[in-house]
Amino acid sequence: MNDSDKRTSPARMPRATLSRTTPGRLAGPALLAAVALGVAGCYNPADPAQVAPFVITLLALIFGSIVLSFVVVLLAIRYLLRKMGATTRPIANGVPADAIIETIADTGFTASAPGIGANSPRYRLGLQVTPVDQFTSPYQVEITTFIPRIYTPQIVPGAKIGVIVDPTNPNNVVLDLARLGRLPTQDGR
Repeated sequence: MNDSDKRTSPARMPRATLSRTTPGRLAGPALLAAVALGVAGCYNPADPAQVAPFVITLLALIFGSIVLSFVVVLLAIRYLLRKMGATTRPIANGVPADAIIETIADTGFTASAPGIGANSPRYRLGLQVTPVDQFTSPYQVEITTFIPRIYTPQIVPGAKIGVIVDPTNPNNVVLDLARLGRLPTQDGR
């Protein structure tokens, strides 16, 4: 092996990466600098007439930013809970049906939200849905949903539960929690 074999060609040499300053990285420091210049230009600590409005304005900015951050975090949590299925929107013009739980799997995730209660586990249910009309045959669907802790003893394979089916998309199924806690009557409903 000679010296020319040890050298790498310019095409194979790694490129040096230069960190470029993007506008997003400059936004925070630029905003702070603008606020500091504005405060320094109009605030005179020796003048007692300027101290009270400055302190009020500064406190309003601090607490306003805290409240705004809190609202943004709450909206993000709400969005994520909806995406994960913690809060399901009711199906418009949903048709009640019965379903038999064929499979159940705990996803290992719990959530607390209005409508599902505290620390409700998330389950993946394999259901055999029996539509109300006699002309449609039963079909299988898999849903992932949060089950309130009070109803978890009823969620076992082979159990018959109430569901609501979307008439436009039969695979869109949600549990009918109003019927989940009811025992069957004499006619089987």
